[in-house]
Amino acid sequence: MEHPPDYEKLVPRALNGDLPALEEIIRSIKDQIFNLSMRFLWHPQDAEDATQEIILKIVLHLSQFEFRSAFTTWTYRIAMNYLIDAKRSRLERSHVSFDAIGDELRNMPSQDPHKEEEMLADAQWKETIERVKTACTHAMLHCLDRENRAAFLLGELFGMDSRDAAWVLSISPEAYRQRLSRARSRVQDFMHSHCGLMNSSNKCRCSQRACQIQSKSLLDRYLTLADRLETIEDYAPPSPADQLSGELEKLMVIYRHNRRYRAPQTLLVRIRRGLGLTSD
Repeated sequence: MEHPPDYEKLVPRALNGDLPALEEIIRSIKDQIFNLSMRFLWHPQDAEDATQEIILKIVLHLSQFEFRSAFTTWTYRIAMNYLIDAKRSRLERSHVSFDAIGDELRNMPSQDPHKEEEMLADAQWKETIERVKTACTHAMLHCLDRENRAAFLLGELFGMDSRDAAWVLSISPEAYRQRLSRARSRVQDFMHSHCGLMNSSNKCRCSQRACQIQSKSLLDRYLTLADRLETIEDYAPPSPADQLSGELEKLMVIYRHNRRYRAPQTLLVRIRRGLGLTSD
């Protein structure tokens, strides 16, 4: 098992001009920053651009890290400050909303259960369904404003405690808990009314959603985006959410166990260039 980086040694070395130490820091944080950016912006190119800018900020402000928090928590603070103020992502510019998604799901035709069984037995379709599930559940987060989305991501996806998450967002722990509660309630209420993962009485299923977007010629767009993302190797599907009893527990499982992605290899080249560490 790989040991976590020793930032107490790496940071001083990097500040003293040790380039291998700086590269080790960058490599150790690039995937987590990319995944945060991907969840927040939900477009690979937007996430890659944001990750580059965030890591450049982390490196340029490295001397301000005072070891009063975990290094990764400090990087999340810089990342969230950037993401909350960043220009609107491509998904945000499409004005996605709970009402619009709800209308689309209510008008979705019923699916032949035999067709669903055939799809679930096909390995390629199972992969497609998993991609669509990840895309659909994260699109729901863009129905939240950025402040509530940030609180949801830190609490539900990254499992950060309220004290650390409040520090990341520069608010009080009480304000953070209220913000997280509002975000959870909005997502949970919507999924309870529409999503079969949360409530088995709802007709929407991920396989059904995949068929629907295929019939609308949207599947290629979903898969084109997904094909640009390399899944972290240790990903393993969780136990089905419908085996859990409480809705908050289901919500956590659905979101926390969605796929994690590896930052593109081109990102390191861009970061090195941005820091003036390449000769070209």
